[in-house]
Amino acid sequence: MRILFLVLSIISCINARTQYLSAIPNSDYVKTGNKTDCQICHEAATPSAANPYLNPFGRDFKKYGNDWNATLASLDSDGDYYSN
Repeated sequence: MRILFLVLSIISCINARTQYLSAIPNSDYVKTGNKTDCQICHEAATPSAANPYLNPFGRDFKKYGNDWNATLASLDSDGDYYSN
């Protein structure tokens, strides 16, 4: 059962990646350190039903329709004094 949960977690991350990462300009450059692609929007390296929590950028991305737009670009979701 634990293996099935892990596989489903990885699949959900892969689905998010293909569906949303292509909508974020330079998404392949925004990762820092050892973060995964999923952590561009999620707090967890492998989000799952047990840990689906979005980080501030992920919440804003969702709020603005899971699509890159001028409003989302102008925000400072992570509070680093630079726009998204």
